[in-house]
Amino acid sequence: RFDDVSALPSVAETQARIANLVQEKLTGFAAQVRDEFARAAGDLVARRMRMVEKHRAERAELKQTQELRSAAEAKARAARFRKGLAGLWDRVTGKHAQLRLQNEIEAETAKERDVAQRDDLVRAQLIERQELQKEIRRVRDCETREVATLRRWPIQQPNRRLIEESRAKPLMEFKRRQGHARRL
Repeated sequence: RFDDVSALPSVAETQARIANLVQEKLTGFAAQVRDEFARAAGDLVARRMRMVEKHRAERAELKQTQELRSAAEAKARAARFRKGLAGLWDRVTGKHAQLRLQNEIEAETAKERDVAQRDDLVRAQLIERQELQKEIRRVRDCETREVATLRRWPIQQPNRRLIEESRAKPLMEFKRRQGHARRL
């Protein structure tokens, strides 16, 4: 049916051309996966940086709030002690020692409360950071798997296998398998 069969490329040349086309396409897919990952990673890095700044601000705000509260509580505890002759009377009767012990207990309780608040904040921030880190890991793993899959993709072997199958099996069986392979 062809006028000049010698003008057609050989089977080996056609296989090489197809292999090159497939290789170019796979390289393009790998580049596309890397670009998508870079965009996703950039978004995640920006989210992480915003989270770091937010966490720093929250810790600084808590520290400032605790310092102000601690100063106010210390001032209130100091105000319990009477001055002058009444203060001397409190020392003689032992009321001063009771107040001092009460103030020490309250100061220790306040310190423990502040430490617990700081620990709760840090724990909540760690949980938030771990969730973001899981997402970062998931995106990296996905990109790695996709690129690895594209690198392992057989280029010339399927062409040889299909040619051998077409010679060894009847035409209908070959077409059935070829159609099945395309659906995968």
